[in-house]
Amino acid sequence: MNDALRVLLNALDATAAEYGEIHDTVVREHISDAVFLHFIQSGAVDRPLKESFGMFTEEANVAVRDTVSAFVSDPAVVAFAKASTPRERLDAFQNASVTSDAGATYDDYAGHLDIDL
Repeated sequence: MNDALRVLLNALDATAAEYGEIHDTVVREHISDAVFLHFIQSGAVDRPLKESFGMFTEEANVAVRDTVSAFVSDPAVVAFAKASTPRERLDAFQNASVTSDAGATYDDYAGHLDIDL
């Protein structure tokens, strides 16, 4: 799970290098919503991800959507989701000790969720 999260963060860093708007609040909320719906809450990719993540261009939206899709469908993430509770999935996603190579955490791209599950 940690390796998949690191891959996600590195991919989002790469997208951020080309599309600075990925750090905008609206984009972070879209990423957070997608991870919540497709991993934390349901534990399964049971419906398509949304088309728009609030990026300025379709190309940028596709980059973010493909990155998030790769994370939620990663075999390690799917296996973890099947064997865990929503609380455990949220805690695993919000593991601040997992960083990208550049030092980014989940909070840089999805914000922090403080909710009861």
